Amino acid sequence: MRAAAWRAPAAGLALGAGLALGALAAWSALASPAAAAPGPGALSTSEPWRPLLLAIVRHSRDTTAADSLEPGPFLPVPAESLESAEEVPPELRPFGARHPGFRLRHDRTLTLICDYNRVDQLRLGLRAAPPPPEPFYPRTAVGVSYSLGRSQWNYSASLEQPLYRQPYIALGGRVYRQTDSPDWELLGRVENTLSALLLRQDYLDYFGRRGAGAFARLEWPAAGRLELDYRADELTALQARRETWSLMGGDPFRPNPAFSEGRLHQLSGVLNLSSRGGGQAPRPGADLELALEHGGGWLGGDLAFTRVHGETRWTSKLAPGLWLNLRAAAGASLGDSLPSEFDFYVGGVGTLRGHEFKEQTGDRFYLFNAEYAVNLGEHIAALDRDETLRGLELVLFSEVGRAWGGRGQPGSGPAWDAGVGLQTTGDGFHLYLAQNLNASRGGPKVSFRLTRAF
Repeated sequence: MRAAAWRAPAAGLALGAGLALGALAAWSALASPAAAAPGPGALSTSEPWRPLLLAIVRHSRDTTAADSLEPGPFLPVPAESLESAEEVPPELRPFGARHPGFRLRHDRTLTLICDYNRVDQLRLGLRAAPPPPEPFYPRTAVGVSYSLGRSQWNYSASLEQPLYRQPYIALGGRVYRQTDSPDWELLGRVENTLSALLLRQDYLDYFGRRGAGAFARLEWPAAGRLELDYRADELTALQARRETWSLMGGDPFRPNPAFSEGRLHQLSGVLNLSSRGGGQAPRPGADLELALEHGGGWLGGDLAFTRVHGETRWTSKLAPGLWLNLRAAAGASLGDSLPSEFDFYVGGVGTLRGHEFKEQTGDRFYLFNAEYAVNLGEHIAALDRDETLRGLELVLFSEVGRAWGGRGQPGSGPAWDAGVGLQTTGDGFHLYLAQNLNASRGGPKVSFRLTRAF
């Protein structure tokens, strides 16, 4: 992250977007008192901008599961919806109310693939994931896309066969050729595409992946998931096209790291537990993820490593309109080497908001984030008149983390920052001002996000 190159335009754009959003929403609250308390999902036809505004504020998260390996094993339908269409009440059917004899056999779900980054440049394609017509029909997904910058076709095909309903048990497999990244937990494709296109900032790093895999999944509805995954891949390093066009112009995009190349045979296990009852933050509760990955050795291949990492997130409602959000994460390499694709890092977007992007890297890391959020809509009567402003929060945060090399290598000390922000309750509008507490001088960093920081 080159603060000198883009901090000023990014800050200007972020502040401008925040002021514009606030002005539009405030104008709605003052100019349309009759519509201050619309019914669920109601939109006024006299406000043509309002559907767009609400779509921005309430867009669904571009999930890591969908991005991390396209095709990743696609998420199973919750056990409650594995009933046939005749057995599910109309209001609970995921595809709307239908005649009892209607089957989902002819339904198709098509998704446009559109990505923009400094490696692929513009990537366009289609992904089809037809819903299964019966509870135990296989779940399939097929995607094809073309990278204009690399002049290469990418493809993906996955199949998942349910075996048991409660708990949900399934086996599956996939084949693919794709541009992958180790950074999907930072932010999704949509947000990164907008950042690259508008602000000339691509936060993700990329490598090529081609191969096939198989997986087994055991899932308890709204409680947890255990997944075992085996992959046999060919990894290739990719070059950044640093002069890729961006609206803001300025300095070229940063280089793409020279990742390790070769054959990777990898076995991994991931355990997810949640007390949110199937919901996501900011719903109160806790999440825990533990992962163990092993590559090479007795599995074969050119690259060998073993690493373990874990992360927990906790959301607590202290009082009406008062929230405490915590995240703790740590990881380490258990072997003598770690391919650069699997390095840990802290700094910048998604980790430490007051520091440079990936300021520290290594084969060991820890990270702790704390947010204290006050819902302004519940304490300021004027904000409570508008549905958008009702979810506005003032947030105070502090975070500390460190990534360093193992095997006795010296490393820098912990990185620490603190700041203040203005955000919506869920995904949507998030503006932060963060100060690096390790620096003896220098001003705070301004960042604008469409999704929650963690």
